[in-house]
Amino acid sequence: MRFRAALKLAASGLLLLPSALAQTSPYVGYLISTFSDKNPTVQWYLSKGNDPGSYSFLNRGQPILKSTVGTKAVRDVFLATNTGRNEWYIICTGD
Repeated sequence: MRFRAALKLAASGLLLLPSALAQTSPYVGYLISTFSDKNPTVQWYLSKGNDPGSYSFLNRGQPILKSTVGTKAVRDVFLATNTGRNEWYIICTGD
């Protein structure tokens, strides 16, 4: 359930928009999700405003997604939303 709360928090504070639309929206920034072979979990970073070179860890630097099945690897992260943009989903692959 912490994962869902973190996802809602991130989604409520950030929408990835083209720069032309970002001018008229209070939601401006970058959400980066990463994974590595050494640590097969998903981490999120949020840009400080519209600066693509300055990021902060989300979730206190802890992974936001960790697999408990199969090889326990998570990779190829994709963030999707429904048409109403009121629900967000993380889609990932594994081994």
